[in-house]
Formats: sequence, structure tokens, C-alpha cells
Amino acid sequence: MKYRYLIILLLLSSLVALFPHNASAQQQQQQIYYVYVEPVPDYATSYASNVIYDATKAWADVNPNMKFYTADTESQADVVIQWVRDYGDVNGRAGETIYGKVIQIGLGDSNCLKRWEPYSGNTVTHIAEHELGHFLGFQHSSDPNNIMYPTTKIQYGEIEIDNNVSTNYGWFVPACTQNNVTSFSYGVTTSDPTYGFDVYFVPSKDSLDSWSKGQGFQYYSLDGCYGKNYLSFGGTCTGVAAGSGLFVITHDKSTNPLTTITVKLEETSSVETSSGTSQFSSPPPPSSQGPVPTPSQTTGYVKTDQDQYQISVEQSTQVKISGNVDQAQSGTVVLTISKPDGTSDVVQAYVTSKGDFSVPIILDNNASVGQYQIYASYQNISFSSTSFVVSSGSSNDSTSNTPSQQPNPISNPTSQVNPTPSENILQVEGTHFSVPYSITGGNVLGITADTGSKSLIVPVHTTSSGTFTITMPRVLIDAKNGEQDDQFYVLLDGKESVFSETKTSVERTLTIQFPSGTEQIEIIGTKVVPEFGQLSGIVMLVAVIGTVIISRKIILRSNYPSI
Repeated sequence: MKYRYLIILLLLSSLVALFPHNASAQQQQQQIYYVYVEPVPDYATSYASNVIYDATKAWADVNPNMKFYTADTESQADVVIQWVRDYGDVNGRAGETIYGKVIQIGLGDSNCLKRWEPYSGNTVTHIAEHELGHFLGFQHSSDPNNIMYPTTKIQYGEIEIDNNVSTNYGWFVPACTQNNVTSFSYGVTTSDPTYGFDVYFVPSKDSLDSWSKGQGFQYYSLDGCYGKNYLSFGGTCTGVAAGSGLFVITHDKSTNPLTTITVKLEETSSVETSSGTSQFSSPPPPSSQGPVPTPSQTTGYVKTDQDQYQISVEQSTQVKISGNVDQAQSGTVVLTISKPDGTSDVVQAYVTSKGDFSVPIILDNNASVGQYQIYASYQNISFSSTSFVVSSGSSNDSTSNTPSQQPNPISNPTSQVNPTPSENILQVEGTHFSVPYSITGGNVLGITADTGSKSLIVPVHTTSSGTFTITMPRVLIDAKNGEQDDQFYVLLDGKESVFSETKTSVERTLTIQFPSGTEQIEIIGTKVVPEFGQLSGIVMLVAVIGTVIISRKIILRSNYPSI
């Protein structure tokens, strides 16, 4: 791992500035200092409230004549302590002493998961001790064990992340550390009262990539490093190497379409531990749905419904990704989405017998701003790519730029396979499935899965009599009598209607005639999602974070003896 280093800059105009001009001779002999501390921000009280007490005590313990007292106002103080939420990338700074009078102390940064995370209490105390050394006039030390050594590694406090996930979902959370080998304590919980998850500490994000391809992956196999089929699980994993992370996998059933997974993660070792304790195992690969013949050549296209999107704090934004694969043999298209912050998500989209696929992704107000790149592959063969741009702004801003409705140019236009003009793809509300359909004599207003009636409900607006044709994956809805196929029931505005059907082992296509004035078509089977368990490889598999871990070094100042 390449380390970046946090630089704590000392701004000194002269040695005279190291001590207050109005200090009395008695103060200088007894080394009495009055310290004014600005109130600790509410978000940092849990780990920073005692920092200045601990830092001043550390100095007083090794200097018996040195005393620190609280000043009621800044004007009465010899030194003023201020708190900085995040220095950002300003010279890699984590704190500074300004003209020997003001000490600023960083409380966290956004360099771990591309969002602000707190430093540990030990890290903030270390910064405070070092900066007090600058105030007292000490220079840097060449001894790595000395508090005034110019560099130190940042350790983060507890990191907590929530993610709304579906079934058969893989999520990689990087373990942010600047040590080559360390230990982490963690906890994982689910909002689902019945169906659990598996959790593994894994050596890298490659485990997510292998799992998404139906392959096995390595994980740390020591006690405390993994758990299988839990609603709540936690432990401490030792021997964790830099670049590792927590990998959470949901099962193939859930109580609701979306489940909230909460991860809490904190480094517990402030020094490097031996990597000899690292042991790896590989779980069996996820169950497959049988071999799929590999086409001799894969061509097609992928696109988004817009080429620009705007995110805001008021609401989330949906990006619809769709396309077509030539010579499709059903199965799934794997979409790798590279984001501006360097992380990536993996999404799988179901492919119909005609090669069409469609899947939505959601951008919330924490989404990265910039260009996103989408790479599409089918049966491990890349066939197309596209991109879109995300900008920030208020959804209520009437003067904001209007996103273009035209998709980006596809990567291989000569091999593009477009659906026929009468065929459309529409997401089934409440699920991650999209189905192709065609209609004459009217328009489809939406499609909803009703688990209570085990049906698909299709509201329509008709202008004349016409025909509605829909292709439904069996894992979305099916009609069975035991192991044998049974007949669907089709209702037009509540009245049973006749229809024709063609079917394969993976999908069923219904063609329904309707009269003018029809307002609703209902297709009733014997089961419908989310009742199904076998959604593997079909629902969306998103790795919310695949983040580059950035380590940093603090350049500190002065010559304070080790304590």
C-alpha cells in the first residue's frame, strides 16, 4: 500500500512567539499555561471530549513543573484549542499550530470511504499532544517512538454504514487501515426478522468479483473472521492485511423486497500484528442454474435512459440501464459500473429469449459526482460500454440543466440489435425484474406484482380493441400444479378471458386479445416474487462500495521526549 501522509504544519514567526508575551517570570519558571478549549462539536463528543485533558496530562506527567489550567476566555489564554472537522486535501494536513498561540486539531477526514469518517480517540489525542509540543517550543525528533516524530499513521474510529439490499446480494466494505497487518472488530445486522446473511473478512475486493461470476473466493478462516446464516453477527478478526474488507452476502429469500444491512467496523490494533496468523479458506461457489451454451460471438449494446442525471438531497434519482444481446441464450448480463470516486458496482440483469435486458440503479444524495462508465458482458465476453454524467443540484431548482433524453453513442453501432418498434421493456414495480411486452390499440401504464393474489396487474389505456403480448420469466411468476405446468388465469377488468401461450423452460409468453375500453389486465399464477427463493443471478447484485483505501502520514513538529 502506498501511504499518503497528513502534514501538520507549524507556522512560526519567531521563537519568541512560542510563549505568550504577557507571561510572568513566575509562570515561565513554573511553566504554568492557561488553555482555552472551544466546545467539542456534537458529532465528536464520544471520542474527543477528553482529548485535551489527556494531552496536557501527558506533558505534565513527564514535566513535574509544568501545569495546565482552563481559561474562561480566549483573551485569558496562553493557547487556544480549535477543532477542524476535515482539512480535506489542503497539504494533507491533520492539524496545525499557528504562531504559537492557536492549535487546530483535525477530527476526521473523507479519505477512507469517500465520505467523512471520524479519527479514533487515540489518533486525535496524538495530534493534540504533538501540537502542544509545538506550542511549548519543541522541534521534530528523528526517533519514531517520540511524540514529536514528524510522521504517524491515522487510525479511524467506528465506521457505520447502512445499505438497502435485495436477495442474493453481495456487498464489499473496505477495511480502512494504514497498517500492513492489523485487527478489526465488527458487527453486522439485518432488518429482516427471518432470513439471515453470511459475512466474511476477505483479502480484497476480488472476492466480490469472483462471487459475482459464480466462482469461489478466499476469506480469513480464523475464529471471529466469518459467520454464516446469522440475523446478527460480530467478532474480532486478527491478521487482517491492508486492502482487505468485509464481504456480506444475503440469501435467496427475504421477508420484504429490500432489506437494510448495517455494518459497524473499527480497527482495534494501533500497531502492526503478525501476518502469520492469516489463514484462508474458499467457500463453494454459488449454485448455478446449469450450463449455458457459449455463443460463437457476442454482440449487442448497452445504454441508459439519459446521458446526464442530477442528484439532490430531496430525492433519489433512478438510472435505467437497458440493452440487447445478439444470439442470447437467456441467463444474465453482468454490468460493471465504474464510478468517479474509483469504486465500482456489479449489477446483473436478466436476459429474455429475445436478448433484451433492463435494470434500474438508484443514485442517492451521497452518490459521486462526475462520469460513470458501464461495461457490459455476457457469458464472460465483453460486448459493449456506455457512460453517463452525474451532477449535484436541488430538485427544486427550475433553472437547472435539463438532462438529455438521448442515450450515449454505443461502442459498436454496426453490431447493434434494436427491439422492434412495437416491443417495449418495463420494470415490474416492487421487484428487480423487467419484462418485454408489445401492445396494439392502447398503452401500458405500468406493471405491478401482487403477492397476495399471486398475479401481475397491468393497467392499460385503450383506444380500440387490440392485442397485448408479454414475456414473463418463470422466476418472476409461474403457474404450477406440483412439478407440472398449470394454466394461468387472465382477467380483463375482473372478467376471465381467453389467451394463447408459448413457453420455454425459463419463461412463458401470453398473447391476450382485449376489447376497446379495457382498463386492467390481470395475470394470475400460483406463485410470484418475492415469494421465490431462486433469484440467484437474476436480481440486482450491487457492491456498493469498492473503494481505494488511501493512507496518509502526518508530518508533526518539535522535540518532545517519548512518554
